[in-house]
Amino acid sequence: MIQLTEQQENVIQHRTGHARVMAVAGSGKTTTLVHRVLHLLAQGANPRRILVLMYNKAAREDFARKLRLSAADSSMGGHPLPDVRTFHSIGHKLCQSLQRWGVLPGRQLIQEGWPYEKLVREAIHRSLSDASDQLQRKALDKDYLEAFLQFTERVKADLIRPDDQFQRLNLPDDQIYFIDAFGHLEEIMAAQGVMTFSDLIYRPVMAVIAQPELKTRISDHMDHIIVDEYQDINPIQQYLLTLLSGSRASVMVVGDVDQCIYEWRGARPEFMLSQFSAEFSPCQSYSLNYSFRYGHALSLCANHVISHNRQRDNQLCLSVDTHAPTDIRVLKDIGDLTACFSQSDDFQSAEVSAVLVRSWSLSVPVQLHFLREGIPFRLMQQSQFVFNQPMINQFLTYFRLVCQPVNQPVSSDWLVPCLSFPPLFLSNREQQNVVSYVQQQGIDPDAICDRLNLKPYGKKRLKKRLNFILHLSRLSPDQPAGPLVIDILKETDAWEMIDKAAATREQSEEKKKTLQALAAYIRQQRCNISQFLAMIDEQQQSGGSLVNRRGVTISTVHGAKGLEWDRVVLAGLAEGHFPCYQNLADFSLKDEESERRLFYVALTRAKKQLLLLTDNGLNDDSKKKRSRFLGEMQLQASYSVADLLYKEHAAQSSVEGVKPERTGHSVQVERPELIQQYLTFFNSAIDVTAIANPVAVRTSYRKPGTGVAEVPYRIGDQLVHKAFGEGVLLEISAEQSNRITVEFKNGDKKVLLADRAPLDWLN
Repeated sequence: MIQLTEQQENVIQHRTGHARVMAVAGSGKTTTLVHRVLHLLAQGANPRRILVLMYNKAAREDFARKLRLSAADSSMGGHPLPDVRTFHSIGHKLCQSLQRWGVLPGRQLIQEGWPYEKLVREAIHRSLSDASDQLQRKALDKDYLEAFLQFTERVKADLIRPDDQFQRLNLPDDQIYFIDAFGHLEEIMAAQGVMTFSDLIYRPVMAVIAQPELKTRISDHMDHIIVDEYQDINPIQQYLLTLLSGSRASVMVVGDVDQCIYEWRGARPEFMLSQFSAEFSPCQSYSLNYSFRYGHALSLCANHVISHNRQRDNQLCLSVDTHAPTDIRVLKDIGDLTACFSQSDDFQSAEVSAVLVRSWSLSVPVQLHFLREGIPFRLMQQSQFVFNQPMINQFLTYFRLVCQPVNQPVSSDWLVPCLSFPPLFLSNREQQNVVSYVQQQGIDPDAICDRLNLKPYGKKRLKKRLNFILHLSRLSPDQPAGPLVIDILKETDAWEMIDKAAATREQSEEKKKTLQALAAYIRQQRCNISQFLAMIDEQQQSGGSLVNRRGVTISTVHGAKGLEWDRVVLAGLAEGHFPCYQNLADFSLKDEESERRLFYVALTRAKKQLLLLTDNGLNDDSKKKRSRFLGEMQLQASYSVADLLYKEHAAQSSVEGVKPERTGHSVQVERPELIQQYLTFFNSAIDVTAIANPVAVRTSYRKPGTGVAEVPYRIGDQLVHKAFGEGVLLEISAEQSNRITVEFKNGDKKVLLADRAPLDWLN
């Protein structure tokens, strides 16, 4: 039977009213929630009036399975179990109900892919019917289509008007058509009777907003609602939650604001920090501080890093004493990975080993290294295999031109990629005219440019590209491959043209970093062009046998959320890459905190070993600074304290805990002295007894120079000011601990001195 900690028991036995549970990575929240449901059923709760909301389908299926197994092992075997759903499945159910009531017309769910893209293209075409041909071509480019799709998703997730969303996202002027295209897309889908997955929530919510009287038919059907991964909730999901709960249901949300990494989907830390307490009041707060996933050193490092964030709960991640130490190492060269993976065969299976990157571009040198060393690997997204990416194959085409037989006409199979990347913004007809002329007459840049009706700058770009292609066809394949990389990037104006073609700065940076990775890899090979292509051809062939087998998992950190491995490698830990930014001057505090949360998630995926790769071959610049997050980890100090904690545990006997009736097994009570050692190490002002006891932790503000805790407040507190009325504590100053920011009911935000303002708690 499962042994439960005292903190877990307090969550499970929560009596009535709303509750917010702050659960660190690996704290056993799924187990806790399963037993919470069984506890409610044992108390006589109607299973039809209990709703469990999970973040995605995989999490829903996993939770439902564990709930069935735990129920079978307990006295609840054979008892009806409550619904376990995702927000989208609840939305789908609401769509069906509203259809039966005659509120919404029926629609067919359309899968994403070409059928949906066809509708999107039609909507964009309608919005640009009077625009220039060049703008219409650009708008239908893959990058611009992707940017528009992201825009439509954010409009629906944030529940705001398209024009307001356009301003909020600060999109460039050449994408102003997004606003009209959104409206056209809605009209087209309505006319064809189709909808997307995002519409499963958007349509019923918009119907309720338009007809508020519908709330009485939808709300107050539940007594208990439990929401997992609440830190990832977005505004429309929050609205749906308040709609379902009404005035009847007790809502319990579980999450970790330090793992809020889906802000690009509309998630915001404020939901977990303050908004839940504001909308579901009164609210009891609990903590699940103890992680069963990793040892003391890693929890200390994770605490050190995330403590630099201001927008968070002031809680610590603690490791259980029974967990073996987690090995943490810093690697300086990608070649060190070979020795690490060859040391133990069991680390090469997908279940126990992973390489995590901030973005897919950072995986390119890792993939190439694994292919060269014969290390099997699998990708979370097969489309990200290095030789499945069109841009990389187009870039390699320039090398293939050099190896063609002398005096042989340039093949269209090679000419088209060279005209397409970096883009010259030629129409399909213009590109075909170039290819036809070359096949018949050979490459004559002046004659070709004279035949095309291009603007002067367009002719200049095309002529330069054709002259370069002609130059490559006359080179010897015995020349070194490295210098050719520089020539290609320079003569094709690669960086400039990538920037011009990209719909967003993020798309541009991802492509440039991918190309940088390939360029750096080529320059490191120290071989001629012919030898390099032979090696590439061999790696492409070996890819079929090495990729997607049982081996090392390669994933982005976003894709690894909710997963864990025995060994985790974090690659590309350099400034500009992780944290990710283009210009340090534009890197805001909010951006930095978002990147730090992502790094925190990455750290906490490891169980037995964490390898930190500071240079994975992406840059030739040896002066590239290591990621600031590595210094924030305080690795050596964390190891020293972890050793002391393990020695103390070995010297002491375990503390005997209570014996819950549910399991009949003893559980170890959390050790206040362990927490005290953490707090001493962090020089924290958090009350020890408050963490040991899962009551809401209130940050203690110290009056400068006294060391005395005077005014205990915490982010999310419901406060009342004698002059301004009721409000919510939003922020605590990191520089001056008695300065707090409070948002009052009239919308005003005021910065107050906590030890002087006439404040009190509302509850």
